[in-house]
This record gives sequence, C-alpha cells and structure tokens, in this order.
Amino acid sequence: MNDAPVPRAPSPFSSPFSPFAQSSSEFGPSTPPSEESDLPCPPSRAASMGDRLHGRPPLPVLRSLSTPDPQRALQTQLSRQSSAPSAAGSKKAPSQLWRTSTAVSDKVASALGLTSLADLCGTSYIPQDSLKKVKALGEGAFAEVEVAKLVTPPEAGAPVAAGACVAVKRLKPNVLECEDDVFSFVAEARLLLALRHPSIIQYIGIGCADASIPEAQWRTMYLVQEFAEHGTLKKVVLNQMITPGRKLYSLADAVRWGKQMAQGLAYLHGCSPMVIHRDLKTENVLLVSGQGGRMDAKLADFGLHTLVKRPAAALPAIEDIKEEECHHGLALAADAARSPTAADAEAQRQGIADARQAKYHLTGQTGAYIYMAPEVLQGKPYNEKVDCFGFGVILYELLHRKMLLADIMYLGGADDAQAHAHKVAAGYRPPISEALPQGLRQLVKECQSGTPELRPSMEEVVRRMEEVERSGELQAAEQAHGPKGSQAGCCTIM
Repeated sequence: MNDAPVPRAPSPFSSPFSPFAQSSSEFGPSTPPSEESDLPCPPSRAASMGDRLHGRPPLPVLRSLSTPDPQRALQTQLSRQSSAPSAAGSKKAPSQLWRTSTAVSDKVASALGLTSLADLCGTSYIPQDSLKKVKALGEGAFAEVEVAKLVTPPEAGAPVAAGACVAVKRLKPNVLECEDDVFSFVAEARLLLALRHPSIIQYIGIGCADASIPEAQWRTMYLVQEFAEHGTLKKVVLNQMITPGRKLYSLADAVRWGKQMAQGLAYLHGCSPMVIHRDLKTENVLLVSGQGGRMDAKLADFGLHTLVKRPAAALPAIEDIKEEECHHGLALAADAARSPTAADAEAQRQGIADARQAKYHLTGQTGAYIYMAPEVLQGKPYNEKVDCFGFGVILYELLHRKMLLADIMYLGGADDAQAHAHKVAAGYRPPISEALPQGLRQLVKECQSGTPELRPSMEEVVRRMEEVERSGELQAAEQAHGPKGSQAGCCTIM
C-alpha cells in the first residue's frame, strides 16, 4: 500500500452548503461538542489509513440546499401535493397532531436550521405517487419498512433507475405523537443524505404524506433508501443455526463482511464531525448483491447516532435518549459443552423462533444490551470505541455462526439480557474457538476489551483483517471450524 499522504477532500459536514454547517445546538443537549471542536482535522489524521481504505471515496461536498430554482420547484411540488388526496394505502396519522402543535417544526428549526422539508432534501424529494408499494418488509419499535418500486427517480443522476426496488422507512403512527422520536428520524435522514460510502446503505430521497404545512411534513416524512435484497446479517446467522449441517457462508465471507463493516465505521469515525453509530448489531447490517454473485455488507439504521466535533473527546453519559434494547444473551460454556439431546434441539429451535420475534424496548443505555460496551452500561464517559466493542461482538457471532440472542432464549429468557450485559461488564467473554486463525482470535479479543483504550481503531481493524485474508489461514481453518456441509455460496433468507 502506498504510504504517501493523501489530501482529504472537503467534508460534507464542514461544507458551507452542508446541512451539518449549523450552530453547535445541532448536537443536542445530551452530546455537548468538544471545547476544541473548531480545530481543523490534524494533518496526521488527514493522511491516515482511513483516507486510503479500499473502496473509500473522498468525502463529497454536498450541493447547496438553498439553490433558488430547485427550491422553488420543490416548494411548488409540495404545495400541489398538499391539495391532492393521499396515495392509496398510505398511513396518515391524525391531522390534529400538526394542526395544534408546532413542536417538531420549532425543534428542527432551532437545532438543525431547517424550516421545511425542502430545506432538507433539495431536489431529492420523492412524492408518494412515485412509489408503488410491493410488500411490507419489517418493523421495529419505532418504524416500519416496505419495499416499493420507484416509478420516477427524484432527479437526474439519481443512484437508482426508474423501476428499481427501494426501501421506504416510515415512523409508526403511534410514534408520530412523540416529537423527540420524529426529530431523531429527521436527524437520521439528514445524516444519510451527507454520507457516501460503499459500506453504508445508500440514501435515495425523502418524501412526506402530508405536505400542507412544515409540521405535517416532518411528522409524515418517509426515508427512501437502497433496498438490500438479501436481508439482514441477523437472518443469515439465524438461518445457519437452523441448518447446522449445511454451510450457508464461509469464513472468507464472514471476514469480508467484517472488513466491509470496519471500512464503513472507519469512514464514519473519520468524518468531521465524527459520527458514532452507537447501535451496532447484526440486525443493522444489511446484505446486498455484489460483484461475482457474492453478497456485500452495509451499515444501516443511524437512529441512535451522535456527532462529535474534533478532536474526539470522551462523551458524557447520555441520558433520556430513546433507544432500542434487544433481548440477548449466550449459553454458558458448561452447558454448551454437553452433548445435545432431542429436547435441547427443540428448545434451541424455539429459542431461535423467539429471537426472530424479539421486540425492542426503551432503555436508559444507548444500544442493545448484547452489543453494549461496558462503559456505556456503567454510565461512564465514552467515545467512538463503543462502536469497536459492538463490532467485536458481531464479528464473534459471524465467525462462530451463532446468535448470542438465540443462546440466551434457549437457556433462559429475554429478561436475562441485562444480567448478561453486567456479566460482560464484569469481565466475562464467550470462549473463542481454537480452530480460528490466531489473527482473528486476537482481533475479536481486543475489540471486546473492557478497556476502551486497548481496543483498536477501525482503520487498524481493516488492516489486520486484510492481513488475515492474505495469509491463506482461512482456507485451512475452514476445514476445522464450523459446519462440515456443502460449500457456502448463497444464503437462504427467511
């Protein structure tokens, strides 16, 4: 790899036309900026490996969102939509929510400097009649996602062509009543609009079901993203658990997906201001079709992200944030070592089925318990190394072809998730297979270190995973580790 310094392209976050070029209030009361936040990125950082990661493009400069002609055209389009009937099948929340309140509009204007949806999306607005629903895709605690065909792309040069399938994310009707949740959704859309990386799910556009007034636009906003036709990493790993005699993916696949996740995280951590995901889990990693029939991994769901101005200082504990808590856990080593019985197999199948239906609840900590770094659970100051810890847990699950979530439901219940998190905070880690290459074993261990300073940067993680790929150790380990079934080549998504 060429070690010559590579100049950093202007960041989308610091561009004068960027939606991130706002006052410090955009970071919200729970994430105060660093006192040295106005310092430029240090030269050593600008020439770091993160700028030379494979597949990492220069950070783009966003176009101005206040260009007169496109802005007027969009405002006209919104005005026409506000007088038109809603598209068939759309879910429109009670209009009194935004006829009697301007809470979301006021918060978005104050924190983000946006007065309407047009200020946010510019020419990437997608009206409802440009989307033809195909099917419901899934739902979480706050949002629903559906697959739709994009009848008309939002603008010339759009990332997808007419007729392509896209994913449309909307807040649930009951969530629209909470101004904080609506604001978080707007912030997520704003972040995705600025990000461009092969390992991050692609932003396509934004629309709304009710364009009559700004409050209605924010509360009925939907986010149009790239459709990941192969589903989530969680489904792939669960499918592998269900069919242990057949190898659904290889160690080489696992390492490639892990490297792609690390590349995406290195990009986020290299932005200015830094982006910390804070909700890494297999459910938030999507698989899309790549070159040569392979599947590639992309990070998604930035609903719990936070921005940190440079230099990256430890953040104070975040309080009063709406977060998803997953019911996770793992089997004790002693129980895992004994020979499984027919009853065990049935119980595990039920545990996997329950895992598929697991719901997420509000909690005082940021992220899901099973992937939560000890310092977050304990309310201590933290920084971007919390993402490294969550990544380490995902990498462990990928390499061992099992969901820790299913293990805890097999042996106990969902209520044991928090107890497991405290056990991990006290120093426990699930045993790592001796059949894995030493480089991978050491990397998983370091990423899950209880001391944040001992966790590697995501740039270093990428470098070390590339070394493992080049070493040839994966081929030998494949024979000794995991299912002995047919060679992996594709995955069955349920």
